[in-house]
Amino acid sequence: MIDIEVRKLIDTAYNNAKDLLEANRDKIEALAMALLKYETLDAEDVKIVIAGGQLEKPTLSELLAKEERKSESENTDKEPDEDSDTDPFPKINN
Repeated sequence: MIDIEVRKLIDTAYNNAKDLLEANRDKIEALAMALLKYETLDAEDVKIVIAGGQLEKPTLSELLAKEERKSESENTDKEPDEDSDTDPFPKINN
């Protein structure tokens, strides 16, 4: 008798969950695509995506590329002159 009641509860919960997932499949897929693109989402991002909006923020790969370009630019700006002494420990003549 208890086994039958437990089975009914489990079946009901399963069917409710399945119905919710099917009814919101478009939102779930939108969240999945946003997570693939941005890797992380905060609560506000989730709200925007679920509402059907588009996120206006750079992706992780875009941020990394920007930092790499910035780093390369800084390194080329700091290249030593041919005449300058680049030895960090110059010899001292006494």
